[in-house]
Amino acid sequence: MRPWTLAAAPSAGARTTGCAFGAFSRLEVNREGRLCVNDLAMGLRLLGLHRTGGEIRKIVQAGDKDLDGQLDFEEFAHYFRDHEKKLRLVFKSLDKKNDGRIDAQEIMQSLRDLGVKISEQQAEKILKSMDKNGTTIIDWNEWQDYLSPPASRGKHP
Repeated sequence: MRPWTLAAAPSAGARTTGCAFGAFSRLEVNREGRLCVNDLAMGLRLLGLHRTGGEIRKIVQAGDKDLDGQLDFEEFAHYFRDHEKKLRLVFKSLDKKNDGRIDAQEIMQSLRDLGVKISEQQAEKILKSMDKNGTTIIDWNEWQDYLSPPASRGKHP
């Protein structure tokens, strides 16, 4: 397998590909151009993330298109894009006002739709855990940064 380079990365979705490249380069500690379960576990541990072997195997299996038990950059980038799409879908489902932001009322409504009642103070506590600018309103970047691995945080233009 040839070593990975940014030039070898897919051109579609340059922003997401750039984030995926940053994450891959931080996780790929052996510099072999691929991530196996052990490499991914080590890379995540170095970033302060501790996942079970089962969780890591699930990530590798989900992205491993050629079934070699490893993720090369293209497989990792595809997995990364799929993960971002899922994050976006959840964000949009919570954004009841369709204004690109999630506030306490929207958290309360979304949970109420699931049969869970929480107070406004509880909803604000949830939002404060993700909030970076003190507004108690979460935008896409705050949502994505909170729910993305540290390897890709801070790489959004």
